[in-house]
Amino acid sequence: MHLIAALTTILLLQTPVTPEVKLNVPKKPVAFSRFVKMSVDPIPQTTTAPNDFVKYIVDWDVTERSVNENPLENDLDIDSNGMKAIIPSGDKDTSVKVSVTVIFIYKDNSTRVAKQVEYVQIGSGIPTPGPVPNPLPPLPPTPVPVPPAPIPPAPVVEQFGATTFTKTTLAKTTLDKAQATALGLGFHQVAQLARNQAGNMTKEQVVQNMVDKNTATLGNSMPQWVDGFLKPLQLFINPMSPKIKTVNDQAQLFDEIGYGLEQYGAGK
Repeated sequence: MHLIAALTTILLLQTPVTPEVKLNVPKKPVAFSRFVKMSVDPIPQTTTAPNDFVKYIVDWDVTERSVNENPLENDLDIDSNGMKAIIPSGDKDTSVKVSVTVIFIYKDNSTRVAKQVEYVQIGSGIPTPGPVPNPLPPLPPTPVPVPPAPIPPAPVVEQFGATTFTKTTLAKTTLDKAQATALGLGFHQVAQLARNQAGNMTKEQVVQNMVDKNTATLGNSMPQWVDGFLKPLQLFINPMSPKIKTVNDQAQLFDEIGYGLEQYGAGK
C-alpha cells in the first residue's frame, strides 16, 4: 500500500497543473466618486511544474452589470506590469464583474490559462449571480472548423485603432514578416469563427482559440513575439476591455490586428 501511495503521489506531481492566480477586489461596497482598486497577487515561479513558466500575460476584463440601458462607461487603468488596475466607481448603484485571465507560456512554447472572476458592489449595488465556475471549463480538444471565407477589405475607419497600433509597433521590430503574415491570417480566422459562432461561444473561448492559433503559428518563435509584439498589444488592449463587450467586438478587434500584421508582412 505504501508503495502504491508513493507512486500515485509521484504521478500527481508530474501532472501539468495550471498555476493558481489570486484576484483581489474590494469586499465591501464602494462609495460613489471613489476608485475601485483591484490586483493580482504575485505569482511565484519555480523550476519545476506547475510554476516552471518563462513568461505570462495578464488580461483584465471589467464589465458593468447595470440594470439600465445607459451603463457607466468604465475607464480601466492598468499598471505597467499588469498586476494592478483601477476604475472609477461612478455615481450610480451597480455591480461590476472583474475577470482576470493569465496566459502562462512555458519553455516548450506550450500555454496554460488561469482565470479568476469576482464581483464588486458599488453603492447599494444590484443582485450578482451565483458562484462562477473556476477554473474555466476546458474547451473541446478539436477547435470548431473555420469555413473558408474571403477576408473582408480593411475598414476605412478603425473602431479600436488596432491596425495603426500594430503597424507602428511592428515597425520598431525586426520580427519575421512571413510569420507576421501567417499570424495575421490566424487573427482573421478566429474573427470569422467568432462571428459564425456568435451566441454559442463565450469571450473566454474566443480568447483561448486565439491563444491556440498563435501558439501553433509561432512555435519556437513565441518568446520573441511576446516581447516584441504580443505583450505591447496586451497593454494596448487592456484599457479598452470595457468597450469589448461581445464576441463581435472581439472579431472587429482581431480583424484590425490582422490587417496591421498583413501590412507589416507585405512591407507596407
